[in-house]
Amino acid sequence: MGTKTGLVDYHAHSTFSYDGRSTVNDLCERAVELGFREVGFSEHVDFDPSDEGFGFFDDCRYESAVNEAQRLFGDKLVVRRGVEVDYQSRFEEQIRRWLRGKRFDFVIGSVHYVKGEIIGSRLVAKRSLKEIYDEYFSEVQSSVDSCLFDVVGHLDVVSKYVSDHTFQRKNAEYGTKMDSILKSVIDKEIFLEVNTKPSVLEHGSHETLPSREAILRYFGFGGTRISVGSDAHAKEELGIGIGEAFKFLDKNSPRDVVLLF
Repeated sequence: MGTKTGLVDYHAHSTFSYDGRSTVNDLCERAVELGFREVGFSEHVDFDPSDEGFGFFDDCRYESAVNEAQRLFGDKLVVRRGVEVDYQSRFEEQIRRWLRGKRFDFVIGSVHYVKGEIIGSRLVAKRSLKEIYDEYFSEVQSSVDSCLFDVVGHLDVVSKYVSDHTFQRKNAEYGTKMDSILKSVIDKEIFLEVNTKPSVLEHGSHETLPSREAILRYFGFGGTRISVGSDAHAKEELGIGIGEAFKFLDKNSPRDVVLLF
């Protein structure tokens, strides 16, 4: 698929995200250096007042910056303007109202919190994986059912903070809930993101979110819609793991698989 037509990265954060460290133009220059045919920006939009990024996103300035990048790089690179919305079911109506009338190339829905607490090492250290996954999968299911998003972002982000994946491999309830979400993603015609950054950067492997096993199950259920992104927050991170992900997809995806664009 992608390796035949050029690589793409549909999950990049610039300085229009509170934790982004490179400008839109710097990331575009890096994408051109890497020989990518498209880059998609997915700036954070946060609705939880306790989140560090709450109130940071400026859509007008972001649109202007992307328009400028499209003018500067248009003969070398397709530049897409998207957002990554932090989904919590308690803010669903606010998210719905905010998105109404806005025109983005794509909208990623990602779950970063369970019951108001951010998913990370501290949460995993103090609570059981069963509890965390019960709440996490419930939120992801709600995000899919909302039909607000084009893409479900970094599915199973919890596993990023777990060194021993015995629970994911052997817990039947985990597998059942993961399969249920994958089937819902298919039913709702949402794109499944293959997110390459977290595992590659932090664990030195070429695993993805969701795992390759989950992606194969998605294909087995008849899934065909795929988005691929590095989740880069700096130009040095752009494209990390993308080539490996496309090799895996080229080898294992069905003939009728389609990319986000």
